Amino acid sequence: MSQSEVFQAATNHPPNRARLRLDYLDGLRGLAAIYVVVYHIYVDMSAQLQTVAHSSVWVTLVQAVLSHGRTSVAAFIVLSGYCLMLPVARSPDGQLTGGWVRYLRRRARRILPPYYAALVLSLLVAIVIPTHWLPLMGEQWNHGQPALNPGAIVSHVLLLHNWSHTWEYRINPPMWSVALEWQIYFLFPLLLLPVWRRFGNLAAMGAGLAIGLGAHFLRPQLDETCPWYIGLFAFGMAAAAINFSTRPTSVALRDRVRWGTLAALLSLVPIAVICRRPGLM
Repeated sequence: MSQSEVFQAATNHPPNRARLRLDYLDGLRGLAAIYVVVYHIYVDMSAQLQTVAHSSVWVTLVQAVLSHGRTSVAAFIVLSGYCLMLPVARSPDGQLTGGWVRYLRRRARRILPPYYAALVLSLLVAIVIPTHWLPLMGEQWNHGQPALNPGAIVSHVLLLHNWSHTWEYRINPPMWSVALEWQIYFLFPLLLLPVWRRFGNLAAMGAGLAIGLGAHFLRPQLDETCPWYIGLFAFGMAAAAINFSTRPTSVALRDRVRWGTLAALLSLVPIAVICRRPGLM
């Protein structure tokens, strides 16, 4: 389905009809999530791979391909902004379906049950694993120890652990990204969306970047949790608005800009960064 066909399908039906489902977005999010899983497996194997990298082109290639876990998280955040903005962009008044309280309930039902299940399971594993087995558990697991720390447990229960350099990687290191995503869920209706409705796409992107980069400059110790991903979320919002909103500015951008060519050119930027600075992304 072309972009124009998708837009027509989205705008030819009233907003109370069945929501638009773009299967390719689910596919992209699934691929991003799978890559993150494979990346963490790679991290635990990287020490062994280093011993043979000098003699194997294939191992060197694997290292080059699988060493960009945070890039995949960034892509997932952009797609989250796009997906959450999609029903708002399609609505005539730019409002959340059912209001922001119902929106937060939907987000909670989606993210909290699997998160808390994973948290409980991680704590149970930390309890039953003998200390002398720790060297066998891999770099990621050991990076999360000591897991049975009151501050780490409470901060994880509240999904605030990414605010502390001491707690953000405890218990289960990849969970820092879940906390950031949860916090963005609140920023979306309370700040980013009102800015978008009043001032448009550029203002929403600017607000997201201002929050993320402000955290970087005011509290650099938070850099490990990538607060600038808030700006990436706002970029995803703007993309959905440009694709589906009937606002004159969005329609003009949708019709006048050659997005395929622009996307192809911009995709060269991260490729160049990765080639020049392999560990940066």
